[in-house]
Amino acid sequence: MAPAIFLKIKQRVSLAVTYLGYWYGYLLIPLIPLFYATYHFGWHWSIPLAAVLTGLLFIDLARHFSQTRLIGPIIQRVDTEEKLIALTFDDGPNPPFTEEILAELTRHEAKATFFMIGEEAEKHPETVAAVLKQGSQVGNHGWSHRHLLGKTPFGVSREIKRTDQLLQNLGSQKLIPFRAPYAAQFISVPLVLALMQKPNVMFDVSPDDWRGEKAKVIADRVLCQVQPGSIVLLHDGGGDRKETVKAVRMILMALSKQGYRFVTTETLMAVGPTQS
Repeated sequence: MAPAIFLKIKQRVSLAVTYLGYWYGYLLIPLIPLFYATYHFGWHWSIPLAAVLTGLLFIDLARHFSQTRLIGPIIQRVDTEEKLIALTFDDGPNPPFTEEILAELTRHEAKATFFMIGEEAEKHPETVAAVLKQGSQVGNHGWSHRHLLGKTPFGVSREIKRTDQLLQNLGSQKLIPFRAPYAAQFISVPLVLALMQKPNVMFDVSPDDWRGEKAKVIADRVLCQVQPGSIVLLHDGGGDRKETVKAVRMILMALSKQGYRFVTTETLMAVGPTQS
Protein backbone atom coordinates (compact mmCIF):
# COMPACT_ATOMS: atom_id res chain seq x y z
CA MET A 1 0.00 0.00 0.00
CA ALA A 2 2.70 2.50 1.00
CA PRO A 3 4.67 2.25 -2.28
CA ALA A 4 1.43 2.76 -4.25
CA ILE A 5 0.61 5.91 -2.29
CA PHE A 6 4.12 7.30 -2.78
CA LEU A 7 3.85 6.52 -6.51
CA LYS A 8 0.60 8.52 -6.76
CA ILE A 9 2.14 11.44 -4.88
CA LYS A 10 5.17 11.32 -7.19
CA GLN A 11 2.89 11.36 -10.25
CA ARG A 12 0.94 14.37 -9.00
CA VAL A 13 4.09 16.30 -8.10
CA SER A 14 5.40 15.48 -11.59
CA LEU A 15 2.20 16.91 -13.12
CA ALA A 16 2.66 20.08 -11.07
CA VAL A 17 6.24 20.45 -12.30
CA THR A 18 5.02 19.96 -15.87
CA TYR A 19 2.46 22.71 -15.30
CA LEU A 20 5.27 25.04 -14.19
CA GLY A 21 7.10 24.13 -17.38
CA TYR A 22 4.09 25.20 -19.44
CA TRP A 23 4.04 28.50 -17.59
CA TYR A 24 7.73 29.02 -18.36
CA GLY A 25 6.95 28.53 -22.04
CA TYR A 26 4.06 30.98 -21.90
CA LEU A 27 6.25 33.59 -20.23
CA LEU A 28 8.76 33.51 -23.09
CA ILE A 29 6.21 35.20 -25.37
CA PRO A 30 5.61 38.38 -23.28
CA LEU A 31 9.32 38.51 -22.38
CA ILE A 32 10.07 39.65 -25.95
CA PRO A 33 8.09 42.95 -25.72
CA LEU A 34 9.36 43.31 -22.13
CA PHE A 35 12.98 43.29 -23.30
CA TYR A 36 12.08 45.55 -26.22
CA ALA A 37 10.48 48.10 -23.88
CA THR A 38 13.49 47.97 -21.56
CA TYR A 39 15.97 48.49 -24.40
CA HIS A 40 14.16 51.41 -26.06
CA PHE A 41 12.33 53.16 -23.22
CA GLY A 42 14.19 52.27 -20.03
CA TRP A 43 13.31 50.29 -16.94
CA HIS A 44 10.41 52.51 -15.90
CA TRP A 45 8.37 51.13 -18.86
CA SER A 46 9.17 47.50 -18.15
CA ILE A 47 8.49 47.46 -14.39
CA PRO A 48 4.65 47.72 -14.67
CA LEU A 49 4.58 45.01 -17.35
CA ALA A 50 6.81 42.73 -15.27
CA ALA A 51 4.60 43.34 -12.20
CA VAL A 52 1.46 42.40 -14.15
CA LEU A 53 3.05 39.22 -15.52
CA THR A 54 4.29 38.21 -12.07
CA GLY A 55 0.86 38.85 -10.56
CA LEU A 56 -0.87 36.74 -13.22
CA LEU A 57 1.65 33.96 -12.67
CA PHE A 58 1.07 33.80 -8.92
CA ILE A 59 -2.72 34.02 -9.26
CA ASP A 60 -2.84 31.16 -11.74
CA LEU A 61 -0.37 29.03 -9.78
CA ALA A 62 -2.41 29.57 -6.60
CA ARG A 63 -5.59 28.52 -8.41
CA HIS A 64 -3.92 25.49 -9.98
CA PHE A 65 -2.34 24.14 -6.80
CA SER A 66 -5.45 24.81 -4.72
CA GLN A 67 -7.27 22.39 -7.02
CA THR A 68 -4.50 19.77 -6.87
CA ARG A 69 -4.67 16.99 -4.33
CA LEU A 70 -1.79 14.78 -3.22
CA ILE A 71 -3.95 12.01 -1.76
CA GLY A 72 -7.34 10.45 -2.21
CA PRO A 73 -9.39 9.50 -5.30
CA ILE A 74 -11.42 12.00 -7.31
CA ILE A 75 -14.23 11.43 -9.81
CA GLN A 76 -14.26 13.61 -12.94
CA ARG A 77 -16.12 11.33 -15.36
CA VAL A 78 -17.08 7.71 -15.87
CA ASP A 79 -15.59 5.44 -18.51
CA THR A 80 -18.60 4.13 -20.42
CA GLU A 81 -19.86 3.80 -23.98
CA GLU A 82 -23.46 4.26 -22.87
CA LYS A 83 -24.86 7.68 -23.70
CA LEU A 84 -25.25 8.74 -20.10
CA ILE A 85 -24.51 12.18 -18.68
CA ALA A 86 -24.70 13.59 -15.17
CA LEU A 87 -25.78 17.23 -15.01
CA THR A 88 -24.76 18.76 -11.68
CA PHE A 89 -25.75 22.08 -10.14
CA ASP A 90 -23.77 23.94 -7.47
CA ASP A 91 -24.43 26.65 -4.86
CA GLY A 92 -28.17 26.14 -4.35
CA PRO A 93 -30.87 25.65 -3.44
CA ASN A 94 -31.89 28.95 -4.98
CA PRO A 95 -35.61 29.55 -5.63
CA PRO A 96 -37.06 30.07 -8.17
CA PHE A 97 -34.19 28.90 -10.39
CA THR A 98 -33.79 25.47 -8.81
CA GLU A 99 -37.51 24.78 -9.30
CA GLU A 100 -37.33 26.01 -12.92
CA ILE A 101 -34.44 23.63 -13.59
CA LEU A 102 -36.42 20.80 -11.99
CA ALA A 103 -39.33 21.57 -14.33
CA GLU A 104 -37.03 21.31 -17.36
CA LEU A 105 -35.61 18.02 -16.07
CA THR A 106 -39.07 16.59 -15.50
CA ARG A 107 -40.12 17.59 -19.04
CA HIS A 108 -37.34 15.39 -20.43
CA GLU A 109 -37.62 12.60 -17.82
CA ALA A 110 -34.13 13.57 -16.67
CA LYS A 111 -32.44 13.46 -13.28
CA ALA A 112 -29.53 15.53 -11.96
CA THR A 113 -27.41 16.06 -8.86
CA PHE A 114 -27.66 19.29 -6.86
CA PHE A 115 -24.60 20.05 -4.72
CA MET A 116 -26.13 22.19 -2.00
CA ILE A 117 -24.68 24.70 0.44
CA GLY A 118 -25.83 23.84 3.98
CA GLU A 119 -26.79 27.41 4.86
CA GLU A 120 -28.93 27.72 1.72
CA ALA A 121 -30.58 24.34 2.26
CA GLU A 122 -31.49 25.43 5.79
CA LYS A 123 -33.19 28.55 4.35
CA HIS A 124 -35.07 26.64 1.65
CA PRO A 125 -36.06 23.19 2.94
CA GLU A 126 -39.05 23.08 0.58
CA THR A 127 -36.69 23.30 -2.42
CA VAL A 128 -34.58 20.44 -1.08
CA ALA A 129 -37.79 18.41 -0.76
CA ALA A 130 -38.74 19.31 -4.35
CA VAL A 131 -35.37 18.04 -5.65
CA LEU A 132 -35.80 14.73 -3.85
CA LYS A 133 -39.44 14.38 -4.93
CA GLN A 134 -38.43 14.88 -8.57
CA GLY A 135 -36.04 11.94 -8.22
CA SER A 136 -32.82 13.91 -8.46
CA GLN A 137 -29.94 13.56 -6.01
CA VAL A 138 -28.66 15.99 -3.41
CA GLY A 139 -24.93 16.48 -2.85
CA ASN A 140 -22.88 18.26 -0.21
CA HIS A 141 -21.16 21.54 -1.17
CA GLY A 142 -20.03 22.52 2.32
CA TRP A 143 -21.96 24.41 4.95
CA SER A 144 -20.91 27.98 4.20
CA HIS A 145 -19.22 27.79 0.76
CA ARG A 146 -16.00 29.11 2.25
CA HIS A 147 -12.61 27.91 1.08
CA LEU A 148 -11.67 24.72 2.94
CA LEU A 149 -7.94 25.00 2.18
CA GLY A 150 -7.17 26.77 5.45
CA LYS A 151 -9.18 24.36 7.60
CA THR A 152 -7.81 21.43 9.55
CA PRO A 153 -9.19 17.95 8.81
CA PHE A 154 -11.41 18.39 11.88
CA GLY A 155 -12.78 21.67 10.52
CA VAL A 156 -13.43 20.11 7.10
CA SER A 157 -15.14 17.15 8.74
CA ARG A 158 -17.45 19.45 10.72
CA GLU A 159 -18.49 21.35 7.56
CA ILE A 160 -19.28 18.11 5.73
CA LYS A 161 -21.05 16.36 8.61
CA ARG A 162 -23.20 19.38 9.47
CA THR A 163 -24.45 19.63 5.88
CA ASP A 164 -24.94 15.85 5.62
CA GLN A 165 -27.03 15.83 8.79
CA LEU A 166 -29.29 18.61 7.52
CA LEU A 167 -29.81 16.97 4.11
CA GLN A 168 -30.60 13.66 5.79
CA ASN A 169 -33.08 15.36 8.10
CA LEU A 170 -34.73 16.90 5.02
CA GLY A 171 -35.23 13.50 3.43
CA SER A 172 -32.06 12.31 1.68
CA GLN A 173 -31.70 8.58 2.29
CA LYS A 174 -28.80 7.82 -0.05
CA LEU A 175 -25.06 8.28 0.10
CA ILE A 176 -24.40 12.02 -0.25
CA PRO A 177 -21.44 12.87 -2.54
CA PHE A 178 -19.25 15.90 -1.87
CA ARG A 179 -17.85 18.66 -4.07
CA ALA A 180 -15.46 21.19 -2.53
CA PRO A 181 -16.35 24.90 -2.82
CA TYR A 182 -14.30 26.49 -5.62
CA ALA A 183 -13.01 22.96 -6.39
CA ALA A 184 -10.26 23.73 -3.83
CA GLN A 185 -8.85 20.74 -1.97
CA PHE A 186 -5.14 19.70 -1.83
CA ILE A 187 -4.66 17.70 1.43
CA SER A 188 -7.30 18.13 4.16
CA VAL A 189 -10.40 17.73 1.98
CA PRO A 190 -9.41 14.54 0.09
CA LEU A 191 -8.01 13.04 3.31
CA VAL A 192 -11.31 13.55 5.15
CA LEU A 193 -13.35 12.26 2.22
CA ALA A 194 -11.16 9.16 1.95
CA LEU A 195 -11.60 8.45 5.67
CA MET A 196 -15.36 9.01 5.40
CA GLN A 197 -15.52 6.85 2.22
CA LYS A 198 -17.47 9.67 0.61
CA PRO A 199 -17.32 10.20 -3.19
CA ASN A 200 -15.23 13.25 -4.17
CA VAL A 201 -17.18 14.28 -7.27
CA MET A 202 -15.77 16.90 -9.62
CA PHE A 203 -16.47 17.29 -13.36
CA ASP A 204 -14.95 17.15 -16.83
CA VAL A 205 -17.22 19.75 -18.49
CA SER A 206 -17.47 23.31 -17.17
CA PRO A 207 -19.11 26.02 -19.33
CA ASP A 208 -18.46 28.76 -16.74
CA ASP A 209 -22.15 29.68 -16.48
CA TRP A 210 -21.39 31.40 -13.16
CA ARG A 211 -19.85 34.27 -15.16
CA GLY A 212 -23.32 35.30 -16.34
CA GLU A 213 -22.83 34.18 -19.94
CA LYS A 214 -25.73 34.04 -22.39
CA ALA A 215 -27.67 30.78 -22.58
CA LYS A 216 -26.51 29.86 -26.07
CA VAL A 217 -22.86 30.35 -25.13
CA ILE A 218 -23.31 28.09 -22.09
CA ALA A 219 -25.15 25.41 -24.06
CA ASP A 220 -22.68 25.45 -26.96
CA ARG A 221 -19.74 24.98 -24.59
CA VAL A 222 -21.41 21.94 -23.05
CA LEU A 223 -22.38 20.44 -26.41
CA CYS A 224 -18.81 20.82 -27.69
CA GLN A 225 -17.16 19.16 -24.70
CA VAL A 226 -19.59 16.49 -23.56
CA GLN A 227 -19.09 12.76 -24.15
CA PRO A 228 -20.59 9.55 -22.74
CA GLY A 229 -19.88 9.44 -19.00
CA SER A 230 -19.36 13.19 -18.63
CA ILE A 231 -20.13 15.09 -15.43
CA VAL A 232 -21.23 18.63 -16.26
CA LEU A 233 -20.80 21.54 -13.84
CA LEU A 234 -23.60 24.13 -13.83
CA HIS A 235 -25.00 26.45 -11.16
CA ASP A 236 -28.51 26.93 -9.82
CA GLY A 237 -27.29 29.19 -7.00
CA GLY A 238 -25.03 32.15 -6.46
CA GLY A 239 -27.18 34.75 -8.22
CA ASP A 240 -29.58 35.21 -11.10
CA ARG A 241 -29.57 31.95 -13.10
CA LYS A 242 -32.14 32.74 -15.81
CA GLU A 243 -29.55 32.12 -18.53
CA THR A 244 -28.54 28.80 -16.98
CA VAL A 245 -32.19 27.69 -16.93
CA LYS A 246 -32.48 28.53 -20.64
CA ALA A 247 -29.19 26.74 -21.34
CA VAL A 248 -30.40 23.62 -19.52
CA ARG A 249 -33.46 23.58 -21.80
CA MET A 250 -31.20 23.76 -24.88
CA ILE A 251 -28.82 21.10 -23.56
CA LEU A 252 -31.63 18.67 -22.73
CA MET A 253 -33.28 19.11 -26.11
CA ALA A 254 -30.07 18.80 -28.15
CA LEU A 255 -28.57 15.82 -26.34
CA SER A 256 -31.88 13.97 -26.02
CA LYS A 257 -32.10 14.02 -29.83
CA GLN A 258 -28.64 12.43 -29.88
CA GLY A 259 -29.84 9.59 -27.67
CA TYR A 260 -28.33 10.73 -24.37
CA ARG A 261 -29.96 10.05 -21.01
CA PHE A 262 -29.49 12.28 -17.99
CA VAL A 263 -28.85 10.53 -14.68
CA THR A 264 -27.61 11.27 -11.18
CA THR A 265 -23.94 10.93 -10.32
CA GLU A 266 -24.82 7.88 -8.24
CA THR A 267 -26.39 6.14 -11.25
CA LEU A 268 -23.54 7.18 -13.53
CA MET A 269 -20.83 5.90 -11.18
CA ALA A 270 -22.56 2.51 -11.05
CA VAL A 271 -22.20 1.81 -14.78
CA GLY A 272 -18.42 1.88 -15.17
CA PRO A 273 -15.02 2.74 -13.71
CA THR A 274 -14.51 6.34 -12.69
CA GLN A 275 -11.71 8.49 -14.11
CA SER A 276 -9.59 11.07 -12.33
